[in-house]
Amino acid sequence: MPAPRPSESAEAARAAALQAEFNEKKWVWVPDDKEGYLGGWVINEDEEMGDIQMAAGGEVKLISYCSIDDAYGSSRFAEYLCMPCRR
Repeated sequence: MPAPRPSESAEAARAAALQAEFNEKKWVWVPDDKEGYLGGWVINEDEEMGDIQMAAGGEVKLISYCSIDDAYGSSRFAEYLCMPCRR
């Protein structure tokens, strides 16, 4: 006997929960020597540096804001947070 299929409303609720989790994070692109750029999100902010948790593998890196782009491929995030970029 096949397993019962979850209702569409349960699937929609799961999708909404995943989307909410994604939206509450400040996503950025981090330069990487091998891959070009890797996705991650800011978990701790300082004046010129931030702790970025990498999406693949969960490694946390301390990175200068001047070297990252926001999730849309823009440096607006870095320009806002990076002290040398504001000058």
